Amino acid sequence: MEDSSESSSSIRLLRSRFFIEPRFLTRKEKICVPQVPSIRNQVMRDYHDSPCDRHPSMTETLELIKCHYWWLCIGKDVLMCLNAFLVRTLNLRESVI
Repeated sequence: MEDSSESSSSIRLLRSRFFIEPRFLTRKEKICVPQVPSIRNQVMRDYHDSPCDRHPSMTETLELIKCHYWWLCIGKDVLMCLNAFLVRTLNLRESVI
């Protein structure tokens, strides 16, 4: 069992890294995205599939997202999402041919 001084120390460390804003949680002035796949996928789609711009690369998409958002394993999630998009696109092209 964790003693209360360790617990208090852990809580202070979290409070120094995260802030509760009126409507959301932030870390280093970036919005913390909850561990909800539909929300994270929407953020990734918004930054990759912008109708006003070309599709940025994985690295560019990641950098764009990281300007405003934060979540654990953000790079892995972006890589997996864009790889899935690429596979779907290639499969669609093969089915048309």
